[in-house]
Amino acid sequence: MTVTIEELPFDAEAVALANEQWGCNCGPAALAAVTGLTLDTVRPHLGQFEEKQYTNPTMMAKALRSLQATWSRLYECPAAERAVDPTYPHRGLVRIQWAGPWTEPGRPVAARYRHTHWIAVRHFRGRHDVFDVNAMEAGGWISWDNWRDSLVPWLLPQVEPKANGQWWPTHCWAVDRIDQAGRYVPPKLRARLEVANKVLAMFASDTRIESRQKGWAVTWTSEIGSRISKQWACRGNDFYPVWNHKWARGGTASIALSQLVRWLRRLPVLPLASWRHWASDKCGLVDPKAVELLRAGGYPEQVNCVLCHQPITGPLDWWHLNDVSGPCCGRAPECRQKGGGR
Repeated sequence: MTVTIEELPFDAEAVALANEQWGCNCGPAALAAVTGLTLDTVRPHLGQFEEKQYTNPTMMAKALRSLQATWSRLYECPAAERAVDPTYPHRGLVRIQWAGPWTEPGRPVAARYRHTHWIAVRHFRGRHDVFDVNAMEAGGWISWDNWRDSLVPWLLPQVEPKANGQWWPTHCWAVDRIDQAGRYVPPKLRARLEVANKVLAMFASDTRIESRQKGWAVTWTSEIGSRISKQWACRGNDFYPVWNHKWARGGTASIALSQLVRWLRRLPVLPLASWRHWASDKCGLVDPKAVELLRAGGYPEQVNCVLCHQPITGPLDWWHLNDVSGPCCGRAPECRQKGGGR
């Protein structure tokens, strides 16, 4: 299969993990691909998906509205025997109907609903491409010809053994690419955000970091099941946000969260050794896999003192004064003089 170049905000490993954790399949993955969001970002907007394990058009429309996406309906014909002149979007979502005994004349229309499949489509550099969750090993986005001639004939015998090989679109919706709530997030930073949220899920499974127009925000589920979203802001320190009493996950968790947010903001952070401690049996805040995830994502193993700018090789302290914050060596008097004293 020919792979195109647009960088997805998730990879095959992320899809496999999301499938294992909450059942992510074609619908959520196509939604994330077309909007340019991570799987974890679209998850809270999927309504009853985790209970039902499918995404019908009503649920997909609600998810798009919940995400405040810009979208429009170009073609809808769910009861047709096959598509009549469908209008495909320049970029958007397409719901595919697999044909089989369930689509034969006289069968109830509802019988065919479970034999459908969501894909995303786009025109890219003069070609028509398809995102299919089953093509993640090939990069996710593949050419329309490869999808039609290679992937579909390979896929159908596995997922729909009674299918007759025919298919047609029932819904074609134009969907604009969006970012995390309106702010452009470069691909490298999106990858860093994906790592940060994977690590965050290890000690606060209902909590996510998201990019907003005014900066970074943290969202979590309240005791009554509603989603809470708060802008990241600290007062008088760097470890505890002003809404920490509402999040209430404990002091160590708050410090770890603060380091993930600072890493995303490209501010000085505690070294990777701190995460090793949090992953140790003594602390047990995160799984040891967190250390490798962060290392692979570019989290610093070695950090410099924010005052003398020399590598910190021994015990460290944390400095917060005169608009300077971050790890410091905590020993050299000249460092404190540069920082303005304590």
